[in-house]
Amino acid sequence: MAELLLTPEELVELTHCKRNAAQAAALASMGIWHQVRPDGTLAVSRAHVEAILAGAGRSKPVRQPKLRLEDDEAPAKPRLRLP
Repeated sequence: MAELLLTPEELVELTHCKRNAAQAAALASMGIWHQVRPDGTLAVSRAHVEAILAGAGRSKPVRQPKLRLEDDEAPAKPRLRLP
């Protein structure tokens, strides 16, 4: 019988990360749902991963927030004014 969840070794192979927090971030960026167990390890559905990797339910990738810093010395960018 096929395993319901990915093994820890398979998670490392999929995410290229060994730490649980890094694995969770990698999975989230790939759009793969996961649950964090009480001991901190991840539970990831094998069927969901196979469906995502096969292209089923593909949607926009999850955007990571980016920090924007404004430079006080930089000239202001002109803004377009609509009539």
